[in-house]
Amino acid sequence: MIKKRASIILIFAFSLFILPSASAGIFISQMDNFYNIGNPLNIQVTLNPTAPINDFLEINLDCGLNKTFQVYRSPYNLNQGQEINVNFQFFLSKPLFNTSIQELCSLKTNYGGESAASNNFEISKKIDLELTLQKKKYNPGEKVIINGIVTQKSGSLVNGFVEITIDALNIKLSKTISQGNFSYSFDIPENAPAGDYIVNIESFQQDSSGAIINEGNESETISVLPVRKNIEIVLDNQNVKPGESLKYKVNALDQANNIIGKESISVVIYKPGDFVVTKKVVKSGEENTLKLDEKDSPGYWKIDAALDEFSVRKLFYIEEVAEISASLINDTLVVTNVGNIIYKAPLEIGIGSAVEVIQLEIKIGETKKFKLSAPTGTYSIRVNDGNENSVFGSVPLTGNAVKIRDLDSINFGEFTAPILWFFGAIVLILIIVLLIKARKKKISQGNVGEPG
Repeated sequence: MIKKRASIILIFAFSLFILPSASAGIFISQMDNFYNIGNPLNIQVTLNPTAPINDFLEINLDCGLNKTFQVYRSPYNLNQGQEINVNFQFFLSKPLFNTSIQELCSLKTNYGGESAASNNFEISKKIDLELTLQKKKYNPGEKVIINGIVTQKSGSLVNGFVEITIDALNIKLSKTISQGNFSYSFDIPENAPAGDYIVNIESFQQDSSGAIINEGNESETISVLPVRKNIEIVLDNQNVKPGESLKYKVNALDQANNIIGKESISVVIYKPGDFVVTKKVVKSGEENTLKLDEKDSPGYWKIDAALDEFSVRKLFYIEEVAEISASLINDTLVVTNVGNIIYKAPLEIGIGSAVEVIQLEIKIGETKKFKLSAPTGTYSIRVNDGNENSVFGSVPLTGNAVKIRDLDSINFGEFTAPILWFFGAIVLILIIVLLIKARKKKISQGNVGEPG
């Protein structure tokens, strides 16, 4: 008997799970998984009460977080077992979903103390874009064509508009969407810098009042290729002194005047008179150095650079430098032209308290020597060229008076050494001998000519 009662209790408990609950008299049709703002909710509710009911049928849109909207309320007086279908349409408007991008919602019904709920579905403002580009890399001035298919999250085709922007190129365009399709083209600016650019595309759908109700965005990356447009020569200094270094760059430039690296460029450097100093190949953007000699010719030098059909010339100026170097070897002053022009200027030479000024004219790289004389003694020697004053200390000198003699000049009045007199006497004797021989020859020729 006890076992029989236990079996009845188990069967009754199990029936609570398998038999319809109090909501068995209310059924809601299956809802789609996704809806967009502006879409209609097509709702069908079936009422089949298990007892006579006279009450209001309420249908609420429940999106959680205390966000519940009553979408339907109407009275129904039904007998037991009487079945009716309630069909109605509710449009999802923007005011109900003004802040959230998407909501997870369901429909909940109440009638005569009974309730039922639909499956969960998503209400979204999102628009999906599928973009197609013919290619990803473009030259300046080339046309970009973008095609797109625009659909709601719910799957419906969109009628609206898109905005295409490339901020880095200051491009902003608008285009309409018709039946979910749009196509647009634009030209890459001729001077667009090489590099990658993000193309932002935003789609919008409006309601009858013009308010935006659904939107979406997508982006693509395109690349603008560098195209060689010119070359340039950049100098660190326009005027250079002999002995210094000139630093220069030769740059290949693209459409935006930006440097294109790794390009090989031929370079020829000329000094005045179009004499070639050097020929070489340099890399675009790399720094190069031309080391100048202290004796390099002054004037305008030029650098010629060439790359394919592009060529350029740049001038720089080598300054004139009039400069000498002086040294003292015993009693001889040695003066060398270390500048790059003929040195023509006076030179002040101090011997003790005495001062002499000589006029110099020395060719480039030439050296002249001057013999210093003074009454026997030790003297402080000084040299001043107007720019620099050099002191050589105390030097012993001999002579009758303070004198500076150019050892490279010949002055016959100063040749008083005995050997010179000796050579002079020999020359005079030779002349006399030659005259005597010539006289004797003339006399002998005259005697031969007389008759016998």
